[in-house]
Amino acid sequence: MHKGFTLLELLVVLSIVGLLAGISVVNGSRIIRSGDTQKQVESLISFLTHSRSISISEAVDIKITCDNEGCISTDPDNNAIDSVQVSGDAVLETVPKNATFTITAPYGVVEDPVLDTYTFTLMEGDQPMDAVYYYLLSGLISPYANE
Repeated sequence: MHKGFTLLELLVVLSIVGLLAGISVVNGSRIIRSGDTQKQVESLISFLTHSRSISISEAVDIKITCDNEGCISTDPDNNAIDSVQVSGDAVLETVPKNATFTITAPYGVVEDPVLDTYTFTLMEGDQPMDAVYYYLLSGLISPYANE
């Protein structure tokens, strides 16, 4: 009968503990990134909703211009009203690319005979993180998360 553990047994246990710690760190960073992404998606939805509300309440056309860093809304005199920025490693991709459209008064819709939706997708590298479909004709905003 021997007391204690062999060096091999200790190394095996330490390897397993190290592997489990590595997995938990990777999953933890995904959770943090997912929370940041969710905040950015909520900011984008809030921006689009606010722009539409201004168009309806003030009976003015609101121009939305987007690039990979975010979007800005302007009034008919080209004065900035609101903006939303993406941060961190994320970039904003829009379909169509570099979207520019006008939310028209008095109903706050975009009357585009060809496109009835724009997609705003937060990307990290080549990976889509989250997307927002903006239904222009109905004025509805529908978020969804990619897994």
